[in-house]
Amino acid sequence: MSRPENLENLRALADQLVWAIEEYVKAGIDDMKGDGWVPNDATLRALGLVNAHESFIFPEDTGETVTVTAHANINTWGAWVELVDSGANTLSSKFASNDGHVADILVESTESAGQIWQVELAYGDSKINCGRERFISASVGFVPAAQQMRIRSPHIPAGETIYGRLMCDKAGAETALIHIRYFLHPA
Repeated sequence: MSRPENLENLRALADQLVWAIEEYVKAGIDDMKGDGWVPNDATLRALGLVNAHESFIFPEDTGETVTVTAHANINTWGAWVELVDSGANTLSSKFASNDGHVADILVESTESAGQIWQVELAYGDSKINCGRERFISASVGFVPAAQQMRIRSPHIPAGETIYGRLMCDKAGAETALIHIRYFLHPA
């Protein structure tokens, strides 16, 4: 293939990529705001916020942990519980004054190795889904339990309670330690 043909192929591929990104952005902004795609300054600011923002970690201190517990029965979701760290701080308190999004869940450790798990986050009384992920806690020497899972949560309104729950393929109310990366919208 000659160099000009290669350049034309790259241009065509770039055009397809731009179209795909525009469609992805439109869908994301529709989900974020519910207003539909409106190419204006507010839409561009929203897009910029999603792609470039200051992230925060919950819990904030390295000595604090967040524990989620699976149901005692195998492959059964544990109860929805507000996400509270070992210092009695809530993730909900971080969203008290500002809307925001959950960006990642990181599983730090699990009670048992060699298990399959699912973790789910939600907000509000009706438990609107913020993200759901599956992970494996493997035996030592293969893959540790620590795994980061990217979440593209919907817009979480300020003042909502944020919940989590866990499921495991082993009976016995197994636990996992997690932390959450999130970002807030400017006031």
